[in-house]
Amino acid sequence: MSSHLELQNLFSFRILGIMFFTGTILVESVQSTDLSKYEACKPSNCGSGPNISYPFYIRDAGTDFCGFPGFLIECKQKKPVYKTSKGYFTIEDISYENQSFRLLDEEVFNDTCIAPVQNFSFDRSSLNFIPYHADLYFFHNCNTSFYLNYTTSEVACAANATRNTTTFVALVPRDEDLNCSSIACDSVISSPVQLGEEEINQTVTSFDYVKLLKDGFSLKWTGYNCAHCRKSGGQCGFENETSVCFCPDGSHPYSCNNGRLTANFTTFFFNISTSLSYSQQRRDEFYA
Repeated sequence: MSSHLELQNLFSFRILGIMFFTGTILVESVQSTDLSKYEACKPSNCGSGPNISYPFYIRDAGTDFCGFPGFLIECKQKKPVYKTSKGYFTIEDISYENQSFRLLDEEVFNDTCIAPVQNFSFDRSSLNFIPYHADLYFFHNCNTSFYLNYTTSEVACAANATRNTTTFVALVPRDEDLNCSSIACDSVISSPVQLGEEEINQTVTSFDYVKLLKDGFSLKWTGYNCAHCRKSGGQCGFENETSVCFCPDGSHPYSCNNGRLTANFTTFFFNISTSLSYSQQRRDEFYA
């Protein structure tokens, strides 16, 4: 009986050794993966412009896990470009501290006659305009009956002499609703612009509207704040449908000072320990 018990104990220790060896390999594999994500998510750029890091990530870099869905950046002519359903906008600068970034409409810089013909739109689930915003409204090909309850300026280069129509521009504060349904024009296009606090109630005649367009506008993102992760030496990322902090020793929930996300391996070794303890208990009962 003593010999049989020794064989049972030897078998148990071998099983424990195999489990421990397998678990060690798994842990080392995950740590290696986490380290590669930490390295991959270090700030980078397109050759010029601001550094790109969470929540943004660069297309085709194989680092989708470095950014939040909806914050994809494309590199065009060594510039970071943010794409919306209405076109491409160059990212002029990014404030990770304020969680905001400034966009420039590429169309404005490519046209000789500055009169945008497409509206700007974006996903508002995680983005919004920062305060002191306004819209430049462009009223294209309006007839002589055109009237608007706002001060307007004529866009001379966009006039159509053949049809005897004119294009006008007006500056409208963002919190004001403009009803365009009865306006006698071919189309109405709005382009966001950024104003100073003291400029919000001024009219279009107080500005060079082309300069306003070329100065761009800013958007602010909401959600996961990466400041704690960055301050702890980590790189923010996104995995398993949640934001995480990639650190040299693995993934953490908020910063490198928090506990690692190792629940799966804790459960793995707990189950091994429980199983072996249960087997030992049954053997002790049998040989009692």
